[in-house]
Amino acid sequence: MASTIHGCPVEGGGRPGTVVEVDSERAMVELATRGACGDEMSCGHCSVFTVQVPRVRVPRDGLDVGDEVRVYPPEGSGYLSMAFLFVLPPVLAVIGFVVGGAVVSGEVGQTVAAVAGGVLGLLVAAVLATLVNRKFEATSGFRAERV
Repeated sequence: MASTIHGCPVEGGGRPGTVVEVDSERAMVELATRGACGDEMSCGHCSVFTVQVPRVRVPRDGLDVGDEVRVYPPEGSGYLSMAFLFVLPPVLAVIGFVVGGAVVSGEVGQTVAAVAGGVLGLLVAAVLATLVNRKFEATSGFRAERV
């Protein structure tokens, strides 16, 4: 499976971008986009409502504002994203359904508890995914190399 950055496939060559901000430890890279829908560089960003250019944080490693770079995603990041998006929510929802239905007696009570448990499971999955996303944003595994 090919790695992606902001939904766009990245083969061995990474994705081009320009350093737009730097601090002592990190650099903000604005990823290149061009053309209309269907262009490989506009992947995942084709919309009349899209006004924000995709950006990623990378270790500074001597980069300065204006440097042209190629950005590479962390290894395995696509699999982790898929797990949090497609595996965790249904698994926690099913666990919530089972636990909720087992805790309460009576047919109506079990149904209500099962549904409540399922919804709670989905909420827990959403909170976990959000927390993990914040951690990964803070410690981005993306790397950039000058072109």
